[in-house]
Amino acid sequence: MKNNSKSFDKVLKGFTSGWVSISKDRRYVIARGKTLDDLVKKLEKRGNPEGVITRVTTGFSSYVG
Repeated sequence: MKNNSKSFDKVLKGFTSGWVSISKDRRYVIARGKTLDDLVKKLEKRGNPEGVITRVTTGFSSYVG
């Protein structure tokens, strides 16, 4: 499996908090929201495009694994 951590860094640059949906090819952010509920509402308005939803923080210390 390809390591996409660098591409995640690039696409999330400038985002420091909240939730984002990233395109399946990890090239761009589809939508962002302060809360998960906000993000889901924005995605519904856009026709629920396929992507990856993730929480954004200033560091990766909140992630386990």
